[in-house]
Amino acid sequence: MVSMTSSVSTLTTSSSSISSERSKVMLFSYKELSRLVDLSSFTPETLRDRLTFAGFEVEGMEALASASKLVIGHILTCVPHPDSDHLHLLTVDCGSEGILDIVCGAPNARKGLNVIVALVGCELPALKETIKKGSIRGKESNGMCCSLLELGVSKDALDENSPSLNGIEELPEDAPIGEHEVLKYLNLDDTILDINVLANRPDCLSYVGMAREISSLTGAKMSDIPSFKNEYKDEVSCETLSDKCVRFDLLSLRNIVVKKETPLAIRRVLLANGIRSLDPIVDLGNYVMLLSGQPFNMYDADKNATKKYLCRDDLEGKFTCFDGKEVDLIKGDLVITDGNNSPLCLAGVMAGDKASVTSSSKNIDVEAAIFYHANIRHTCNRLGMSSASSQLFAKERNPKMIPEALAIMISVLPEFFESYEITSYHSDNKAENVNKPFEFSYDALNKRLGSSYTKEEIDAVLDAYRVTRVDENHLLAPIDRVDLNEQCDIDEEVFRYYPASKIMPSLDHFPITHGQLTPAQKMKRDLRELLVSRGFEEILSFTLISEKEDASIRVFDKNESYRIINPMTKDHEIVRSDLLPSMISTINYNVSHQNSDLALFEISDIDTPKGNRLYLSLGLRGEKGLSEKFQMRAYDFFDMKGVIEAIFSKLGIANTRYRLNYSTNEQFHPKASADIFMGKDKVGTFGQLHPNFCKDKILVAELDLGYLFNLKGLKTKFSSFNSFPMVKRDLSFKMNDKVTYAMLKKQILSIKNSYVKEVDYFDDFTDKVTNERFLGVSLLMAKEDGTLNDVEISSALDAVKNGIKANLGLTIRGE
Repeated sequence: MVSMTSSVSTLTTSSSSISSERSKVMLFSYKELSRLVDLSSFTPETLRDRLTFAGFEVEGMEALASASKLVIGHILTCVPHPDSDHLHLLTVDCGSEGILDIVCGAPNARKGLNVIVALVGCELPALKETIKKGSIRGKESNGMCCSLLELGVSKDALDENSPSLNGIEELPEDAPIGEHEVLKYLNLDDTILDINVLANRPDCLSYVGMAREISSLTGAKMSDIPSFKNEYKDEVSCETLSDKCVRFDLLSLRNIVVKKETPLAIRRVLLANGIRSLDPIVDLGNYVMLLSGQPFNMYDADKNATKKYLCRDDLEGKFTCFDGKEVDLIKGDLVITDGNNSPLCLAGVMAGDKASVTSSSKNIDVEAAIFYHANIRHTCNRLGMSSASSQLFAKERNPKMIPEALAIMISVLPEFFESYEITSYHSDNKAENVNKPFEFSYDALNKRLGSSYTKEEIDAVLDAYRVTRVDENHLLAPIDRVDLNEQCDIDEEVFRYYPASKIMPSLDHFPITHGQLTPAQKMKRDLRELLVSRGFEEILSFTLISEKEDASIRVFDKNESYRIINPMTKDHEIVRSDLLPSMISTINYNVSHQNSDLALFEISDIDTPKGNRLYLSLGLRGEKGLSEKFQMRAYDFFDMKGVIEAIFSKLGIANTRYRLNYSTNEQFHPKASADIFMGKDKVGTFGQLHPNFCKDKILVAELDLGYLFNLKGLKTKFSSFNSFPMVKRDLSFKMNDKVTYAMLKKQILSIKNSYVKEVDYFDDFTDKVTNERFLGVSLLMAKEDGTLNDVEISSALDAVKNGIKANLGLTIRGE
């Protein structure tokens, strides 16, 4: 016996009939929609226009099958063609069209068969042909016997035993001979609407949901949707042991007698959605899933002696699917087990082999549950599996709608079973059962939309969408509308409901503002222009990185970063706290793709548990030329230092306001890197990466732009050039380990009455005799109102010597 399973497993991409070119969209049968909502006033074209202009873009529309001048015929005679080993000569009774001679190559053509006949002049869009009267190997042919494929029916949606796959379609014995409305007789007179359902409207990923939307938009009467009444015993239990499954319902059917085949009308709805009809039990799950948007899974109750079903996410080990494929379970995978913790189903993805239903199943337990969308998506990605059920779960289902889905299933059971008993129902529900009221204001709606809708017009929309007025300032959405949670959601519904002409374009209420960049935006633009002018290229990298990258290098924040609870992949589970991991990754990627000479930068906001930051990262690798490729040399520390100095100069930060210290960051080369400080605050680090961290010679930098942008006194001040000559004097100071050149320079420039305008470092040497270290500096001195004389120069030098000795403890060489 071939195993037959419910929609959770029959719709996997490996075995399903979902057309490859339709699997990414939501398809709707116009005929099935008409059964749920009165569309007598709408053609498919007018419905398409109404939905599209209300935000539900109809991306395509096509006939389920298409042909003209068809008739049902009966083959009276069938003899081999005298000049062919595969053609047949048929005489076909076509009722009022008479008896026609037709040459046919189908291997299943035979006497007594009822067939579809395309008369002369029939247009077959699927073949892009028009049937003509002709002669085939000397024998006259006045038409063509057709398969469903030639009428435009998708091959993927046909049953694997369909005669149309290898020959002509075989019609039932009671088919009306001479009937011209062949497509109507076959229930193929339908139009398929390919509707783009937006992510915030999961309720419309079902026929009932879309019918409700059409009813609300057009005022068309909606058919009654059954409601669930729990009149059943609680004999079979279900329980969710995972917070990733907030609701788990189980309906038990006993003593079922399955019909011979699924009704034709339902098979055509499945066909319109690209689903192959397999078996009434399988078709039941698929059909109700299309109607309600709720996936189901069915278990053979006789294979679960425990009469208990558990949903858990802590199992590990092997799991055998219904088709025999074995996969590995890891913690986090949602699994349905029996009372003995034996896995029965990979929840929301694939049924197992232990309790899957077959065509001979007599007792069935139907599962309707809500599984956390991220878990389902991760499991599918890890195992390379996908199904219609998993696709719906990945888009998030509404637990409040499970009772309606079960009611719909109960209402259609007679279409699939000759007889049955509903013996048990159990629900483990940890989800909220009602929506919460939210604030609403008529005036706020008109203010946001720039409209003048009356209260009556807005109330009409609220009534159409079944929104309840709790009081004058609060509304309550119906349970199927998970997207209606605040004022702006109602504003959108009103805007979609009425034509755009209801809103008159006007600037009357628009504030008059002076458009300009903020200071921070201007500084970012200036930095971009500066870096691009120096040969840098800007990069944009992902905010999400791997845990390994996040821990690899940090400049500022060493604390833990934000972690995505349910990441798509392990490579994108951490919200970065630093730009350098992305910069280094980008450089390595380019080098591996033969792009070796790089000068890159990135400006990006950083989100951390301690707040938001704005960082700039720089990267240099390879060589630079004096002009293009002329006189190439490797990038070094001083190239990066020059860029850093240019950035500070561009921001109006004088070199006296910051200092450079050897970097203490372990990922940087200790003798080819520097930390940048302003007072006690570190504002950046730059230099070569440590060889132990990166064997390639890469220079990187990172600056805290947010800190720099918020500094006071960033405006560049102009001072006139001094017209009097400058005086240069050199001094050599005996150094100690506590004083750096930056400290010495800052102290010299701060001494009053010294006339010192600039300090230049020119020598650093150690006396071979005394082993004392000396630092040579040049002092450039000038006076604003005249030329310095010898007395003033001598006095200034004494002030410098005394000031340095008093504040830093340094003396002049020779003293």
